Formats: sequence, C-alpha cells, structure tokens
Amino acid sequence: MDGGHRRDPQTDEPLEAEEIRMGEDRPVSWIENFWYHYKIPTVIVLFFLVVVIVCSVQMCSNRDYDSAVIYAGPYQFTANEKRDIENDLAFVLENDINRDGAALYALVNYQVASQEEIESSEGSIVSSYSASQFSSYSNYLMTGEASICILSGYLYEQLRSNDRLLPLSAISAAAEEKSEDGFGIRFDQTHLFDRSKELQKLPKDTYLCILRPYIVGKSSHPDYFAWIKDAFAKAVGQ
Repeated sequence: MDGGHRRDPQTDEPLEAEEIRMGEDRPVSWIENFWYHYKIPTVIVLFFLVVVIVCSVQMCSNRDYDSAVIYAGPYQFTANEKRDIENDLAFVLENDINRDGAALYALVNYQVASQEEIESSEGSIVSSYSASQFSSYSNYLMTGEASICILSGYLYEQLRSNDRLLPLSAISAAAEEKSEDGFGIRFDQTHLFDRSKELQKLPKDTYLCILRPYIVGKSSHPDYFAWIKDAFAKAVGQ
C-alpha cells in the first residue's frame, strides 16, 4: 500500500506535497521535468562541453611560427604595428622552415635604451622598465630560439664586442659588402627596411645582424640554422 501517495509516472517515486501542488496549479513541461530530475548530470556535461570548445578554439588559433626575429632598442611597437611587421617578415624572409605550408615569423620586442636614450626620451622611456626589459632580452638570447636581430647601436656594439655575432662572410658576399665591420648592416640599407613601413620608424642607428649558433635551442640544429642564414640573406637583399 502507498498510503494514497501520488507517484511520479516515470520513476514511480512518491511525489512531495510541493510537487503535487505544482502539478495541480499548472501542467509541468517536459523541460521542467527533465531539469528537476537530471540537472546535476546536465550541468556536468555542459561544463565539459564548454571546456572542450574553448580548448579546441585555442588550439586552432595558435600560430606555429617558423622562427622569431628580435627587435631590441628604444622603440616599443603597438599590437597593430607588430602584426604588420610580422606580415612583412613572412613576405621578406619567406622560408617555411617547419614545412606547415605557411611562412610565419614572430617579432619579439624588448624596449631597451641606453642612459642617453632614456634622458632624451622626455619621460617616454622609464629607466626601471628598460632595465627589466634588458634582463628579459639577455635571458632570451641564451635560449637559442632566435638568431636574426634588429638592434639599436648601443646593443649591437655590446654583442659585437662579446663575440656573439656571426661574421657576415658566412652569409653571402653581398651581405659582407654592405657591412662596415663585417658583422652588422645599417638597417636602412636592407631589403626588410624597404618593405616595412613600421620598421622605418626605427632610429637610424639601428643594425641588422645574426647571432652565432647557440649550444641549445633551435639555432643549435645545423639544418635549422642553414634555413635561418638563408632567411637573413633575404632580409639583407641584393
């Protein structure tokens, strides 16, 4: 005997008084009935569905760059400028190193300035920020993940004096002829400068150079570094 209790027609469970009153007041839709009985499993399923969708979108939107080009100097590029420069890098450097069907090169920007550049910036370059950027830049150089550099004269001289730069004779005769010291080329004398309106904003005392292969990272692989040397030659132009 059920003592006169009304039962749910689907589960055969006794209905509470509140459920009976609700049923007496108005018909219960199938959605309300489903939600009442299965809301916890539904919430769990929806949560995992959202996670899968978000992860899928992020995986599809990640760009697999062939390499990175370092700019370190007093100029800080905006997001829009950086996007345009990366398009120019892909057009000029051209090499699809990872063979995924597209040439993609990232611009890694460090705002590093000499004391003279900081003082002449009229407050637009903060000394403490520049020092922090210099530390990040120095650490990134030791990863071996990037080889092509666009550097201010101040930073270029540091790397050249520390024997960190590859002699341009290892690139091409045309590259060596454009160089005053055999290691770097004034940036305004390169094909990459001619192509990129955004990079033309850089100070005249800016140099294009290439780091020696490092003991770790991408540049430590001879095949990869051969591709980078070829890309550098394209950035220099004829």
